[in-house]
Amino acid sequence: MHIVYQPENVKVGRVTEILSRRDTDREYQHIVDMGDDALMIYPDNIPGMVPVLKIHLDEGLFYDYYVPETIEAQVSDIQQENAELKQAIAELTMMIAMPTP
Repeated sequence: MHIVYQPENVKVGRVTEILSRRDTDREYQHIVDMGDDALMIYPDNIPGMVPVLKIHLDEGLFYDYYVPETIEAQVSDIQQENAELKQAIAELTMMIAMPTP
């Protein structure tokens, strides 16, 4: 089994492809040969979490879990940013409206 990955740091990468054999006609920038007897692992079902298959070059495959960003969280972030922009505009308006000595 060959693992094609996108490096996240020196030892860890996000798995992008799993190949049963290496395609000799294609060039891979980051690939690891796990051997013929390597076993595929499967993610745990953790409610509210999304699994991402990764590889640690010294230890092998593992799943990293994260909380997906929701529409509600995105709306909240945009509302916060909008409030900050309105405050900045108000402050600039006040600076412009003040007469200079």
